Amino acid sequence: MRFRFAAQIVAGCALLLGAFAASAPAAMMLTPTATAAGFTLSTFAFNFPFNGNGVGPVGIGFPSSGGVLVGDYATGNFYRLSDVDGHDISVTPISAGGYGSSQISGLANSGGTMYVALQASNAVARITDNGTFVAAVASGFPNSGWGGLATGLVTNPNNGHLFVSEPSSWGGNPVSDLNPATGTFTTFVGASFDGMTTDGNVLYGADISQQRIRGFSLSSGNYGAEVYDSPVISGLDGSALGTGSLAGNIFVNTNGGSLIEVNLATNAETVIGTGGSRGDFVSVDPYTGTLLLTQTDSILRLTPPAGGGFNGGNVIPEPATLTLFGIGGVGLMVCALRRRKEAA
Repeated sequence: MRFRFAAQIVAGCALLLGAFAASAPAAMMLTPTATAAGFTLSTFAFNFPFNGNGVGPVGIGFPSSGGVLVGDYATGNFYRLSDVDGHDISVTPISAGGYGSSQISGLANSGGTMYVALQASNAVARITDNGTFVAAVASGFPNSGWGGLATGLVTNPNNGHLFVSEPSSWGGNPVSDLNPATGTFTTFVGASFDGMTTDGNVLYGADISQQRIRGFSLSSGNYGAEVYDSPVISGLDGSALGTGSLAGNIFVNTNGGSLIEVNLATNAETVIGTGGSRGDFVSVDPYTGTLLLTQTDSILRLTPPAGGGFNGGNVIPEPATLTLFGIGGVGLMVCALRRRKEAA
């Protein structure tokens, strides 16, 4: 999610709201290579409002009580959706609103609690599973003076802390390590990250000042050391790690409407999708093992080939499995519990 309002920083203006665009953005299509490999692409939700910079839905999170929580950057509204494809946002009730344009950015679930990065306020807040504001957690994250504000948000699965990124095309902004229980934060690394992802061993992020994916170690003996640097990827933004047969690859959503797979060992790039609109954050669906990627007015779902999956770092606590809806999980859980009782 490239720095959303750089123009207003240079001009010394207030928030850039932007007029809502009228024409429908282009739709991403899988490349023949991706189709042959077994990937499929579907539309999770569409008809999101978007601003004059082509930014609409950005934050995607997964509450412990089930479903998918989506935050719209252009309007400051949240939508609580079941985890099935085909949602038309133009006829979907708003779950929570009033955050204002240029606010709702990254979402994360830590320890069963939902958090949101409020970009224009340079703050992180605790919210309900429907997106309603509960309490401020922290604000005033450090930046270089060029306006990079709290944007990306990902959970450190090792300790439940939140990594908060502050992307700026000019660089110089840090990634903060925030303890949501106390509201205190420290600088993790000086990297101008936008979207981030982690497997608990390395924090990867889209460094928009260098136009590269960079990785920093989370291991105790090498904490904060840079361990990965990709080739230049123009317009990079959201990212997620592959698992299973896709392990060793990172998937990058770009502002130019393409989705790229990068091999972490060789840096070889494979184009998965092209022809889309502005791509921002991505989020791994922990219930289905698929990847939800934002576009200007929609969210697409990338389903991996058999044996593959994705990892984004936001692990949903175990109790969530009791309340999943929209993915057929409830029936399976009831059957499993019944079999346990019979066995007992």
